Amino acid sequence: MSESNSRDKIFYDDDVCVDIKVMLDMLVPLISSYRLLAGAANELNNISAVSKHDLKEAVKRTDDMGEIIDDMQDELHRAVKLYLKEVNYKLKKGAVSNDVMNLNTTEIQFVELE
Repeated sequence: MSESNSRDKIFYDDDVCVDIKVMLDMLVPLISSYRLLAGAANELNNISAVSKHDLKEAVKRTDDMGEIIDDMQDELHRAVKLYLKEVNYKLKKGAVSNDVMNLNTTEIQFVELE
């Protein structure tokens, strides 16, 4: 197994890390959708023939997507904090393999959590 694949297996086997990866994979297209919805609402705002109802609905769709993104960011923040706590715990207990201990310190930053 190559060094990169070995490193990925070490970190991506953890359930919390998999959840983080899934959330990150979902977040990018959601943000793109939000930007498209915001742009569409702006375009509608520039068209004089558009009803106020249609404009309000476009803004509501954009706001709804923004709320979903905000919720996902909150969950992602919690998951990353939990994952870092788990990694720090494993490092302190010596439960992390030598492959992790030999990683270049510029690749991963471990922080002390409360």
